[in-house]
Formats: sequence, C-alpha cells, structure tokens
Amino acid sequence: MTDRPNILVVMTDQQRATASHLYGNTFCQTPSMERLAADGVLFENAITPH
Repeated sequence: MTDRPNILVVMTDQQRATASHLYGNTFCQTPSMERLAADGVLFENAITPH
C-alpha cells in the first residue's frame, strides 16, 4: 500500500456558501459535506473571476 494521501476536491457550480449547513443554513442538511469538512480541510475564502 502506498503512503501517499488520498485527495478529494469537492466543487459545486452556482451554489452560495450559505446554501449549506456548514455555514449556518438550518433548512438544508448536508451531513456528508459536514463530515468531509470535519475530517479534512475547509476553505472559507475563495475568489472567482465570474
């Protein structure tokens, strides 16, 4: 087995951060995204040219 880490990048199109439970939305439940963020890295600041 290799010692290299597994990397998973999750990106969504046309979704505001406030649309997920990670950022306080109580209507939309996102347990899988919450688990990935808790066990990995969560980028809170991102910039797009569009």
